[in-house]
Amino acid sequence: MTYGSRVEELLCSMDDYAGGIDVVTAIVEAICDYIASDKSIAVIDREYVTEDDIECIDRQDCILYDELYYYIPQCLFAKMCKDLLGIWSICELKKQACNLNMLESDNSADYTCKITVNTGTNKRRIRFLKFIKDGFLNEYSEGLEGIYINRNEENADA
Repeated sequence: MTYGSRVEELLCSMDDYAGGIDVVTAIVEAICDYIASDKSIAVIDREYVTEDDIECIDRQDCILYDELYYYIPQCLFAKMCKDLLGIWSICELKKQACNLNMLESDNSADYTCKITVNTGTNKRRIRFLKFIKDGFLNEYSEGLEGIYINRNEENADA
């Protein structure tokens, strides 16, 4: 290991790296805020994808989920985290998320995983960023699907 790479590794592990901003918290807040404010984003149970949902998946305007993970398209992740790009690049965000056990990868260079999406009659293999769901849950949160449901209920009341 070279001196430069060791210094970089130490800086990345320090609490005050990037001005004291916690990477995990920053990513979670960016994603949650985006879902709460952008009405075009859908959060869909991976087990219940319909033919109508395929359009949303093709546009990369949705997040899929199951019991353990959230599956976020790369371009949607970039949109969600655009306010963080003054601090980190998208590659750095994904690398940090992977290093901090927030993101799982199949060892691809872009930190994605290929998953199978079933629509009843069709099966598709699509690459997503595979986020561990526990990082988005706490005693006050229902996860991304809860934010999505609350946003839609608020819009129905308005």
